[in-house]
Amino acid sequence: LQRFPQAQLLIAGGKSVDTATLWETASHYAREGVVFAGFIPDTEFVALASQCSAFLFPSLYEGFGLPPLEAMACGAPVIASNRTAVQEVLAGAATLIDPEDAEAWAVAGEAALTTPVSSASRRQSVEWANRFSWDRAASEYAALYQLAVEDSA
Repeated sequence: LQRFPQAQLLIAGGKSVDTATLWETASHYAREGVVFAGFIPDTEFVALASQCSAFLFPSLYEGFGLPPLEAMACGAPVIASNRTAVQEVLAGAATLIDPEDAEAWAVAGEAALTTPVSSASRRQSVEWANRFSWDRAASEYAALYQLAVEDSA
């Protein structure tokens, strides 16, 4: 952020196994341009994600990876962890990085700040996110269940 004084890094969240340690560590690195927001309601998330230069998601563990997919649904370019299901959900649509490689995150963040986000890029994010829906998941699960019932008969 030192090279980009106009930029802000918004750190959000609050549902963690050890939230107190997370915020204590984050506040140790607090400086101008860094905002610790805590939990962000859906309406505010949509407004922020639709205008951000990039949505960074350096998660060490995720069951599926809804936050980056939700950001993509808002048109955000995503830089995310290359671990767990996140890499499967976002492969080909996001920049994927080892969550423990601080240098790679710095480089990707700088690239996001120096490359304007095009409307085509935002549209591609939305199109990728549209591939996923609760209705589709339910339909595919029902079909799989039906197949399992037929096979056991």
